[in-house]
Amino acid sequence: MKRKALFAIALCQLVASVVIADLPQPKDPLVMPAIALRQTPAQWVRIYRESEKDPATLLRYLEEHIRFVSTRRSAPAVEPLSDPEGVRQLETRTYVFNRLGDVGTPELIPAIERFIQRRRETNDWATKSDVALAQLTIERIEARAKGSEAYKNTMLNWVRNPTSYPDAATADGRWTSMAVKRFGYGIRALAKMGANDAVTAILEALEKAKQGMTKAQWFFGRFAILHWLAQFEDGRIISALENDLFC
Repeated sequence: MKRKALFAIALCQLVASVVIADLPQPKDPLVMPAIALRQTPAQWVRIYRESEKDPATLLRYLEEHIRFVSTRRSAPAVEPLSDPEGVRQLETRTYVFNRLGDVGTPELIPAIERFIQRRRETNDWATKSDVALAQLTIERIEARAKGSEAYKNTMLNWVRNPTSYPDAATADGRWTSMAVKRFGYGIRALAKMGANDAVTAILEALEKAKQGMTKAQWFFGRFAILHWLAQFEDGRIISALENDLFC
């Protein structure tokens, strides 16, 4: 009996060591381990830490982006697997604009406006998406500068009425990519604020958005939208996630 007990203990220790070895070891609280999603890129952690101390450091990465796109004659998104460096650059650019919208101050707006002007003058494969993200970032900075309540109301209006803004709808009322971005970023901002009182309005807007978007817009945009929706610590979003992720 004693021998069986010792054997059971040894077996448990062996299995436990294997399980523990398979789990990612926590090294940095800012680094998301590769479990459901991939691990947080080290560069993003550096960008986050720098911008926490000084948001102006983010402007350096916009300059790096301009230099990078000038070396590419065609969009890496056309053949993403053939140009992983290009895809990483686009993702980093998006993350930088996310951070600018989160922590940027009005003093940085003139630099972002100069970025927009330079990108329009070049008018290459990435200009349209660069300008859209930059414009939305400026709007977020301006709204945040008015106070948390004004920011919350603006972001809620982005979610409820994404096509009521310039360049957000076609002549026949269809959504443009600008409306899709505005809708998603509005959800993201409200989630980061912890605005759980807006969840009901967001879920109602989500159902309308699925009707307003084209099938392609919803297909390609829903994963980012649902990812941001999942940031709410509110049980009401579970059914929406289940329906839209596993439909």
